[in-house]
Amino acid sequence: MKRMEIVANSSVESDITEALDKIIPDFYYTLLPNIQGKGKTRYKFGDSVWPELNFLIISYLDDYFAIKAKEALLKIKKEFPDEGIKFFIIEADLM
Repeated sequence: MKRMEIVANSSVESDITEALDKIIPDFYYTLLPNIQGKGKTRYKFGDSVWPELNFLIISYLDDYFAIKAKEALLKIKKEFPDEGIKFFIIEADLM
């Protein structure tokens, strides 16, 4: 079992969720919209100073679908190289 976390610009949210919905049956996730944080040079507030809004998706996947999700996310990152898509897939210890 793997835990997948995706942080990206809101402009690609539908691209990401649609791609994962297509390859993962019953794709369940938690979505946290409008994530604020600090970038390389300043804070991202989703306002006129820094208009970018980000979101966070958290999902638990079996090993096979974690590999498929990674492949899909790498393809999306290639399509949208300037959108700040970051993802992490880590071992989930579900005791």
